[in-house]
Amino acid sequence: MKTGDVKNMNVKERLDAMEQIWVSLRHEGVAVESPAWHEAVLQAREEKIAAGTAKFISIKELKSAYRAKN
Repeated sequence: MKTGDVKNMNVKERLDAMEQIWVSLRHEGVAVESPAWHEAVLQAREEKIAAGTAKFISIKELKSAYRAKN
């Protein structure tokens, strides 16, 4: 499959293709190592939660903020 083929797919088709890829990887037992920076991000978030300084928003608020930026 070429990049152009993917661009011609609608959103549902692309999401279905991604899901099929994840399912195939799961069944193969492929271990995907998280990048080193990911642990640092998770640790920083845990520290904010423990300190009581973490801020949480709803999915609705997240989508609204995302749309405002784009």
